[in-house]
Amino acid sequence: MSEQNPLRHRDPAWVWYSVAAAAMLVLLVLHLTGVLDRFGP
Repeated sequence: MSEQNPLRHRDPAWVWYSVAAAAMLVLLVLHLTGVLDRFGP
């Protein structure tokens, strides 16, 4: 019997990978714009 919806039984790790990638992208943008400089020494 074939699967009707193979994405439903897939491991949802791609959700966490995309959340981590988005967070790293936000940190990169904040670093490049100098927003994080005010928190440094």
